Amino acid sequence: MTAPSPASRSTGPCRSCSRREPADAAAERCPGRIPRPRAYFNEKILASLAAAGHQKLTQWHKTLTAIAASYGVPAPILVAIWAKETGYGAEHLPKRVVPALATEAFIGLRKDYFRGQLIAALQILQRGDITPDQMRASWPAPWASPRSCPPSF
Repeated sequence: MTAPSPASRSTGPCRSCSRREPADAAAERCPGRIPRPRAYFNEKILASLAAAGHQKLTQWHKTLTAIAASYGVPAPILVAIWAKETGYGAEHLPKRVVPALATEAFIGLRKDYFRGQLIAALQILQRGDITPDQMRASWPAPWASPRSCPPSF
């Protein structure tokens, strides 16, 4: 018996769709794949985000103070999440959330989870908190990460 080739080894479940794919296919088809720690914690990128974070704390002081008071999350933590998750809003978000969530709720491996996310996203739209075109993500699961998390919106 021969060992499987590196390309045929499973990389483990993707955090956004729970699919198990070979390493070569995973990178292309599933942008929600968990990055390697070295790439995610790149010191140059983190230093750049931290430097910009000081400016964002000053620029958005009034808003961040109100959010911190309302939700109990300190402003520096909010800015750190904003930085790491979206690059202060600079990240390209190509997927419209509702169709992406609907697809995962219908054919994905975690149907119940994504069905709840879809219902919550539709409720957010129904209230008028955001427009459908503004409701975008890099992949369905990031919509349920610290970026938004519809059920607790």
